Amino acid sequence: MRTLSWTRLLGIAGLLGVLYSFAQDARKSHAYAEALNAVKIPPDWLAAQNTTYDTARPWKEARLHIRALLKQGGAASREAITLTYTYLIEKKSADLHEYPMYVYLGREFAWAAVIYEDWLVAQKLTEAVQYRHLASCQLYFGEPGKALETLRVGLRRLPDTPQRVMNEAALHDCMADVYAKMGDKAMATVEYHKALELFAKRPKGLSKNAAVTQAKLEMLAETLDVARIPDGSYTSSALGYVGDVKATVRVRNGRIADVRVQHAENLDAGASKSIPQRIVAQQTPDVDAVTAATVTSHAIRAATWQALKTAQKP
Repeated sequence: MRTLSWTRLLGIAGLLGVLYSFAQDARKSHAYAEALNAVKIPPDWLAAQNTTYDTARPWKEARLHIRALLKQGGAASREAITLTYTYLIEKKSADLHEYPMYVYLGREFAWAAVIYEDWLVAQKLTEAVQYRHLASCQLYFGEPGKALETLRVGLRRLPDTPQRVMNEAALHDCMADVYAKMGDKAMATVEYHKALELFAKRPKGLSKNAAVTQAKLEMLAETLDVARIPDGSYTSSALGYVGDVKATVRVRNGRIADVRVQHAENLDAGASKSIPQRIVAQQTPDVDAVTAATVTSHAIRAATWQALKTAQKP
């Protein structure tokens, strides 16, 4: 009987590993396609959704009520989406650009992805945040490759407006987040540096935006030794979606005991609770962000990182 050499066995093992990786990617891609194919617009639950809101009121008032419902989260999100659909699709009361955004913020990611994918093909995506939302949906369904391609398309198609540099920086920052999620630290580092270079080009600078990106870059390259931090409470802040997010980190016996967050974010999808819980559980600020609250999530992570880094003894 012939025996295989170690070299050949290792070659076969490598090939099997590649095939397994392809199979995993195919399953993920299939899952994303299945999720989108299963979407029914409007969904069956929408017709049964109760709302006491007077839909005779103008859209400019309704949108504020919708945002308030989205802030509550949970079951209120479905009422918010129902009102959005009623006003923008059935009554055609306003421009459609807010339609997929509220579906996304209501955590109906497959439905939001269907709209954004259609708009991507029709070249109707005009804002950096729309590309970021679609990429976030794709990442949620395990499609980092699609997310990166969406962000690259966004970089090519961004309109030449006074906000272009800031929008470019945001898309590069988002690309870096995707690479970091994939475990590709080298490419994540490249993209974070691109974002920082663009932030620095702004006439007045975007120091607070850059500080969050800088914290994420540092988390890639450095490791905090919490055991070297004296017991106590340490506070720092970072820019969120609407203002500064403040994190107070309590260290006890060389461990992160808890993280308390103060913020004025309108919609945080529970990030102000779940991100601190993840940080304590994993004993690091380098935790996954919450989909539909990535800006707030990264602000909490950055503020926690800065608080601990400042407190760490040399």
